[in-house]
Amino acid sequence: MRDLSHSEQSHVDSLNAILECDELEVEFSKNGPVLDRLDENPTAIEFFDEFDNVALGSYLRECNIWFTELSCRWRAKTGSPELGGEFRLRDLYDSILLPPPQFTLETAGASDLAIYEQLRVVDFPQHAGTGHFAAIRIQQHVDPLEMWYYDMRLSTAPGIDSDLVKLDLTYCQYLEALLLTKGVFGWQYLFADITLRGIVFRDTVERLKRMLEVFPELFPDHDYGDLAARLEARL
Repeated sequence: MRDLSHSEQSHVDSLNAILECDELEVEFSKNGPVLDRLDENPTAIEFFDEFDNVALGSYLRECNIWFTELSCRWRAKTGSPELGGEFRLRDLYDSILLPPPQFTLETAGASDLAIYEQLRVVDFPQHAGTGHFAAIRIQQHVDPLEMWYYDMRLSTAPGIDSDLVKLDLTYCQYLEALLLTKGVFGWQYLFADITLRGIVFRDTVERLKRMLEVFPELFPDHDYGDLAARLEARL
């Protein structure tokens, strides 16, 4: 097997930190196998017209994790409120060759449906069964490509009429943030232009507060100051 890239090694180390943490219980995890094409151009994409003029630059290849799957479902053994999370990543180029999420005008508005058709899921908590996902938006002449988050409860919040929210993150930044959050449910809202006040987000806020209380002790090599400031700004 080839040597792992810096990004790949960082995410393997992050997964191992979860597995080795005595305070967390891992319900499922998968690591690999790793694909042997780190320095190659994903030429299969060139055969699809939908990727013409889409910015798939070298920086994506550098931060991409070339695994068939890297995933983990975990929860804290003790404490209240319950703290848990999940992530499920795979090779970006395999992900964008898959079909977009399946929605219709009956399940999404016309404006949202146009966005759904451009989305390709890159992080999906499959085992938790939440239905949430993060996706990259495949648009021509947009660089860097946008990241979006889907939450079926989102439109039930006052003043919000969509279950989609754009993230203030690039794909590479999303992967970096995941190293900090370990996939805590709802962490993506820390990077969305949204208020977390109200009953709809009550559990999410409590979960994020607990993350910020315990993670600095569980994972002392990381700085959680920025995440704390982001949560405060949304309350």
